[in-house]
Amino acid sequence: GISSDNDTIWILFTSGLEGGIITHPLGTKGSPTTSSVEPPVTPEISEAIVLAPFFDHFSPLDESDHIASKLSKIWGPTSAIKNSAVTVNLMKVIPQYGVVSISSHGSINSKDQVQIFTREKATLLNRLRHIFDLMTGRIAVESGYYVIRPSFIRHYGRCGYPRSLIYISACHSKANESMSNAFLDKGAYTYFGYDKWVWPSFTYSIGTRLFNYLVDDGKTTGEAFIALGNKIDPN
Repeated sequence: GISSDNDTIWILFTSGLEGGIITHPLGTKGSPTTSSVEPPVTPEISEAIVLAPFFDHFSPLDESDHIASKLSKIWGPTSAIKNSAVTVNLMKVIPQYGVVSISSHGSINSKDQVQIFTREKATLLNRLRHIFDLMTGRIAVESGYYVIRPSFIRHYGRCGYPRSLIYISACHSKANESMSNAFLDKGAYTYFGYDKWVWPSFTYSIGTRLFNYLVDDGKTTGEAFIALGNKIDPN
């Protein structure tokens, strides 16, 4: 079938597992950006994780290195984790961090759930390793890679996020409330994402300026969001 984003073909296998293929324009990530912003707050944990599973696809227009550099100014050395190092198991530990930045591909499945791509390719061996997450629908395979769903965020964040700031630079990452609510319901305080599909040049501009405002200018998340001005991808 076709998902509500009109870009994702979903497939239901006889085993009960669901997969898919993304078809949005080559070179894009997701369009307008929105945020779920809470009152000014400082994360309870002064550590950040910056993930760039498709850095080699988006570079030099992947904002992850810039974000990591900015966060290093206030919280000590922070480096982006890139490409195949961004696995399902790594995504399980993001609730430990006060700031979570993910620059990746995104899509929407047949149940209107936002999905975020890891860079872990699905194989027979690792399907067995991830069997419980697959069978419960917390992850799926799309275009050959594992994607995480809102139920994954809720399950592995069941002990709570430490008032975290979440930035998801991916197609459709804020197309609906499914992914943002998964984070916010588990203790995150702010969620930034994109409504539709966007080009890396746009997300680079938004992402770098957002963290400049937050770190260099000391703005709150709400103030930074307003300062971004036009948030419509012109491409």
